[in-house]
Amino acid sequence: MKKVFLTLTAVAFTAASVMANNNPKTATVEMAAYKVADGTGFKLIVLNSADEKVTVHIKDKNGKVVFTDVVRQESRFSRKYVFDKTMDGGEYTIEVINSKDVASQSVSL
Repeated sequence: MKKVFLTLTAVAFTAASVMANNNPKTATVEMAAYKVADGTGFKLIVLNSADEKVTVHIKDKNGKVVFTDVVRQESRFSRKYVFDKTMDGGEYTIEVINSKDVASQSVSL
């Protein structure tokens, strides 16, 4: 039984090592967006390890950019985006872009 456990442990470590080496690229921009409690918009949290300018696009369900925001050289930040009455509820896509990567997430309002 002990020999089986050691064999399985060795296989698990080998698999983890191979998987780690197959993905050398690490994302330089990560994000999370969630709906605010009153339902009028969402909060965006961004980690920008490239520490450079990022552009935030909010797109409607048809892919049309309805809002753009540029944040200059911050490694991490959070912003609250409030939708005015001209923007109806529904599906929106938030994209956060730096010179190396694009992160995106869909939100429903």
